[in-house]
Amino acid sequence: MQIGTLLSIQVGKPTRYPLPDATNPDETWSTSFFRTPSPQSRKLYFTHLEGNEQADKKEPSANQGRPYCSSQPQLSPLARRN
Repeated sequence: MQIGTLLSIQVGKPTRYPLPDATNPDETWSTSFFRTPSPQSRKLYFTHLEGNEQADKKEPSANQGRPYCSSQPQLSPLARRN
Protein backbone atom coordinates (compact mmCIF):
# COMPACT_ATOMS: atom_id res chain seq x y z
CA MET A 1 0.00 0.00 0.00
CA GLN A 2 1.29 3.46 -0.91
CA ILE A 3 0.70 6.44 1.32
CA GLY A 4 1.03 9.98 0.01
CA THR A 5 1.35 13.30 1.75
CA LEU A 6 -0.69 16.25 0.56
CA LEU A 7 1.63 19.25 0.67
CA SER A 8 -0.68 21.97 -0.60
CA ILE A 9 -3.99 22.72 -2.30
CA GLN A 10 -3.84 25.00 -5.34
CA VAL A 11 -6.91 26.75 -6.75
CA GLY A 12 -7.38 28.98 -9.77
CA LYS A 13 -10.04 31.36 -11.03
CA PRO A 14 -10.39 32.62 -14.60
CA THR A 15 -8.22 35.66 -15.23
CA ARG A 16 -7.99 37.74 -18.41
CA TYR A 17 -4.57 38.58 -19.88
CA PRO A 18 -3.69 40.83 -22.83
CA LEU A 19 -2.60 39.18 -26.05
CA PRO A 20 1.16 39.70 -26.53
CA ASP A 21 0.94 41.35 -29.98
CA ALA A 22 -2.48 42.96 -29.63
CA THR A 23 -2.94 46.53 -30.80
CA ASN A 24 -6.34 46.75 -29.13
CA PRO A 25 -6.28 46.56 -25.30
CA ASP A 26 -9.62 44.72 -25.42
CA GLU A 27 -7.97 41.73 -27.15
CA THR A 28 -7.43 39.33 -24.27
CA TRP A 29 -7.37 35.66 -23.46
CA SER A 30 -8.63 33.90 -20.35
CA THR A 31 -7.22 31.03 -18.32
CA SER A 32 -7.39 29.55 -14.85
CA PHE A 33 -4.17 27.60 -15.40
CA PHE A 34 -2.22 29.72 -12.94
CA ARG A 35 -3.06 28.63 -9.42
CA THR A 36 -2.31 29.91 -5.95
CA PRO A 37 -1.96 28.02 -2.67
CA SER A 38 -5.12 27.93 -0.58
CA PRO A 39 -4.52 28.45 3.15
CA GLN A 40 -8.04 27.25 4.01
CA SER A 41 -9.69 23.84 3.89
CA ARG A 42 -11.40 22.94 0.59
CA LYS A 43 -14.07 20.37 -0.18
CA LEU A 44 -13.11 17.86 -2.83
CA TYR A 45 -16.11 16.75 -4.87
CA PHE A 46 -16.19 14.04 -7.52
CA THR A 47 -16.45 16.70 -10.24
CA HIS A 48 -14.42 19.60 -8.86
CA LEU A 49 -12.41 21.16 -6.07
CA GLU A 50 -14.14 23.90 -4.12
CA GLY A 51 -12.79 27.32 -5.15
CA ASN A 52 -11.29 26.08 -8.42
CA GLU A 53 -12.97 27.45 -11.54
CA GLN A 54 -12.75 26.59 -15.20
CA ALA A 55 -12.09 29.43 -17.67
CA ASP A 56 -13.52 27.86 -20.85
CA LYS A 57 -16.89 26.39 -19.94
CA LYS A 58 -18.02 26.19 -23.59
CA GLU A 59 -15.28 23.80 -24.75
CA PRO A 60 -14.23 21.75 -21.70
CA SER A 61 -11.33 19.38 -22.12
CA ALA A 62 -11.16 16.06 -20.33
CA ASN A 63 -9.61 17.50 -17.18
CA GLN A 64 -10.59 21.16 -16.89
CA GLY A 65 -12.04 22.12 -13.55
CA ARG A 66 -11.67 18.64 -12.11
CA PRO A 67 -9.31 17.43 -9.42
CA TYR A 68 -6.13 16.07 -10.95
CA CYS A 69 -3.82 13.61 -9.28
CA SER A 70 -0.94 11.80 -10.90
CA SER A 71 2.09 9.93 -9.72
CA GLN A 72 3.83 10.59 -13.05
CA PRO A 73 4.01 13.79 -15.08
CA GLN A 74 1.75 13.87 -18.11
CA LEU A 75 1.76 16.23 -21.06
CA SER A 76 -1.33 18.09 -22.17
CA PRO A 77 -2.64 17.34 -25.69
CA LEU A 78 -1.24 20.71 -26.81
CA ALA A 79 2.26 19.89 -25.49
CA ARG A 80 2.17 16.43 -27.11
CA ARG A 81 1.65 17.95 -30.56
CA ASN A 82 4.92 19.88 -30.44
